[in-house]
Amino acid sequence: GAGNVKAALDGNSIPVAVRSFRQDSHAEVKIVARGTAELTIDFVAGVRAWVPFLPLRIGNSSRGLRARSCELDGHIFRAELEGRLEEAAPFLLYTPWQIQRVSGGKIVSSKGNEKLFMVPASPESSQKNGGYKPWTFEVEFTQTSGTSH
Repeated sequence: GAGNVKAALDGNSIPVAVRSFRQDSHAEVKIVARGTAELTIDFVAGVRAWVPFLPLRIGNSSRGLRARSCELDGHIFRAELEGRLEEAAPFLLYTPWQIQRVSGGKIVSSKGNEKLFMVPASPESSQKNGGYKPWTFEVEFTQTSGTSH
């Protein structure tokens, strides 16, 4: 989700290639540095998603949240999630952007760039041997911007 990527080597602008993927973007620069050099990459920050690890005991089946896909379309982040959750599960987004709207979960806290959400337990999760159930989690952000290094 990062954009407007620029690179400089010792204060001089150099070419930077941005490789965009469905889930993130990568900046690529090629340099030859001798001695001491300073490489600066500036960009407008995007969004990084994280599903916290839920430890299992040996022999236990997985009951945690799964993120099947994530994408950022402008200022709307969408994740296709699935789970057989018996209770709400945490889902994290890291971004400097401010939240405007959430669906498929609720915001619990926002500290700096870390946004903690809880996604609800699936009504079907209480069924015995219930499989993973899919749903969509979506966050719309306000139209703010910021540059990072």
